[in-house]
Amino acid sequence: MADTYELDLEPGADDFAEDEMMLDDDTTAKVKSHATKRKGRGFNDHESSLSKEKFDTVDADTVGNAQRSVEGWVIIVTGIHKEATEDVVEEKFADFGEIQNITLNVDRRTGYIKGYALVEFKNYDEAKEAIDECDNTNLLGQTIHCDFAFVKGNTSSSKSHESRQSRRGRDRSKSPRRR
Repeated sequence: MADTYELDLEPGADDFAEDEMMLDDDTTAKVKSHATKRKGRGFNDHESSLSKEKFDTVDADTVGNAQRSVEGWVIIVTGIHKEATEDVVEEKFADFGEIQNITLNVDRRTGYIKGYALVEFKNYDEAKEAIDECDNTNLLGQTIHCDFAFVKGNTSSSKSHESRQSRRGRDRSKSPRRR
């Protein structure tokens, strides 16, 4: 068997004073008392300034529950016959003012429309009149219903506070339990 020798290439490199290696318990306690424990992504706590800020919203030009879209007032018309065309819907609503846009979504599988239309007016008064006059009327033998597509949400701060409390401090929804 061969003998093993230990070779010290840098004499004095391992010789540290014990004072340099150990920290005082007082210093460690002082650092820990001023440090805050952070968990999760981004290290934001729930009381951050961002959560208290109000964000910009699009102002509505009217009183009530309707909300203006970017280019005009959008009405959703439901209960439309599956064989209705854009021209039929335009005829129904053209009497109330200038129509900016009409959207009829088509079901790809069947080729028929999905039963609703979006009609956009430039002015609130025209859209409101169209809703009042055309709601619960007939179009191609079916009763249609009209209302504003965009409405203002509940601005009550107590409701939003309740929904935050129900999540018990979670920013996202709770994941389902694992099996």
